[in-house]
Amino acid sequence: MNIGIIGIGRWGKKLLNVFNNISNVKVCACLNVNKNINWLNKHYPKIILTDNYKEILDDNLIDAVVIATPIKNHYQIARESIIAQKHIFIEKPVVSNYNEVIELIRLDHKRVFFINHIFLYNPCLVFLKDIIQKVKINNIKMIWNKFGSFNEDLLYNLFTHEVSILSHLFGFNIKELKIIENEGVKTKCDILRVHFMINNIFCDISINRFHPNKEKIILISTDSKNAFKWIDNSIFFIDQKRKKNKLLLKSKKNTLEISCRAFLKYIQSNSENYHSDLAFGSNVLKCVDDIAKKIKSNSGLVNGS
Repeated sequence: MNIGIIGIGRWGKKLLNVFNNISNVKVCACLNVNKNINWLNKHYPKIILTDNYKEILDDNLIDAVVIATPIKNHYQIARESIIAQKHIFIEKPVVSNYNEVIELIRLDHKRVFFINHIFLYNPCLVFLKDIIQKVKINNIKMIWNKFGSFNEDLLYNLFTHEVSILSHLFGFNIKELKIIENEGVKTKCDILRVHFMINNIFCDISINRFHPNKEKIILISTDSKNAFKWIDNSIFFIDQKRKKNKLLLKSKKNTLEISCRAFLKYIQSNSENYHSDLAFGSNVLKCVDDIAKKIKSNSGLVNGS
């Protein structure tokens, strides 16, 4: 499988490392060749580097493209990749807004269009989905603290992950959305907390990208007053009556490699049924767009700025 990678920033380099091990990366494209040429020559001297991504799209020997550029560039590159009839692996969110993804759907792409909602391929989520089908869920609390990633909009860069996780587990029926906190520190929105209902389950989602500590926690509480806690790459069962925790799963697998291998598998099997396709990506963006509009109008804001 010959692959071209468009965008080799911090995340693009990670994708290059994985795809080069499981396929044949032939060409990489980036705007600043001088910034990356020494790194590429040192680590991947056989890979061609260009500042014109259209050279990848025009190359008939390249089967698939990997798009890891800033979000604002996704639509144009994805559209041209569809027209060039390439299989597409694109970082989430697929584009900048719901209207753009609808335009991509209208192009009726006949090849694999894979959106890397990476948490969908985390073994912890796969394990958790199987568990929650056997219990009744009352509420979900999602906490994500970190420092950084200020170059992209918090909603479209980070909150998109939370929406994709919840939607994968429970569908897209989000109601009664309330913005509890919206605070800017370095950008207009760096601390965000929202409440909503999804399939009669109460969700409390909190993201803080101006936090000294790094942690990502998902706590799912059941009607029996027990809970499941996903933290890092582990799943715990919390017996609240006995005040005991039990480790159910500890994964050591590389989730990025899992998602990249899944993309290649879908191409090889000519699959039309897979996680995070354009239809899924459009629904995720619709949810995020709705939240963005509510923040902009300050509708439902309880506290914050």
